[in-house]
Amino acid sequence: MTRHEYTRDEIIPVLILKKEGYSNMKISQKTQIPKSTVTALIKKHATDNCAKLKAPNRRGKNKGLTRREKSAIIRNVRTDRQQTLAQLCKYGTGVHPLCKPTVLRVLKEAGFAWRATIGKPFLKPRHLRARLKWAKAHKNWTVEDWAQVIWSDESGRHLGDYSRKDRAWSRAEEQLDPSVMHGTHAQNRSYVGYWASISMDGTGPIYVLPHKTTMKAALYQDILKDYLLPHYKIGNIFQQDNARYHTTKEVLNFFRDHDVTVMDWPAQSPDLSPIENVWHILNLAIDERMSKIHSYERLEEVVREEWEKIDKKVVINCIGSMPKRCAEVIKAHGGSINY
Repeated sequence: MTRHEYTRDEIIPVLILKKEGYSNMKISQKTQIPKSTVTALIKKHATDNCAKLKAPNRRGKNKGLTRREKSAIIRNVRTDRQQTLAQLCKYGTGVHPLCKPTVLRVLKEAGFAWRATIGKPFLKPRHLRARLKWAKAHKNWTVEDWAQVIWSDESGRHLGDYSRKDRAWSRAEEQLDPSVMHGTHAQNRSYVGYWASISMDGTGPIYVLPHKTTMKAALYQDILKDYLLPHYKIGNIFQQDNARYHTTKEVLNFFRDHDVTVMDWPAQSPDLSPIENVWHILNLAIDERMSKIHSYERLEEVVREEWEKIDKKVVINCIGSMPKRCAEVIKAHGGSINY
């Protein structure tokens, strides 16, 4: 319902009754105006006898929605950021439906747009603390320090479009707000998986897991032997995430026996690793060719081909962002960052 706006003819009797000594309750009973409204009218107009009373702001054909109706639209958006425009129009103000141009205009005025959501792991308090501690421990590292790190990771994908994303109504500054992010999961559900590493020397060799093969500790050790050790030098630091097969006794013994220094890594932190950005570049390149890929065997070949094309300068730029990443995590008190 729209709010009733009282006219001079309705307010003057209220003021007259008040001057005659009637209580606000009696005035309410005589005028059929709610007591709270009577109190507000007297407080607002008793001293000027309605001299400052403006013409009623009635909703006319060209006046548009009231502030209360606009607020109802915004409240509805915030209850579910992924509602379609048709759903928002059907709800309208909660009293009557609205047309698409009207809803879009209100959302645009409030800064909302139908934006692609960012996929980030959901962070618990212990994750925030660990990320913040890690960032503070490395905040003074220079690009030269980061150049000693070999970054590794496993990724993968289905046949199909990688770049398609969920969308939600959000303001530009809300991209990292949990209410408009979609969660990602540590376990890999892709049909074709691949493991690789990057460093200041560019991309390392890539290992493509055979179709429907699951990475396990024994296979991981074989990959480390064939793909890591030939490129690992004394003074390097090896980075890996906290996947279960990374932290088994056998793998930890492997690192110890081969004098490999492993970086401590906070859980749920793909946005801290530059290789994630390189995966993104790889997957976009695969998307360009996906229309001609009709089998997993061909997908495996394309993965290798596109990995070899990644420019060394791109990798160096990704690694060079590490000082800024640490600073942003500290600023976010351990929260997600836009990488």
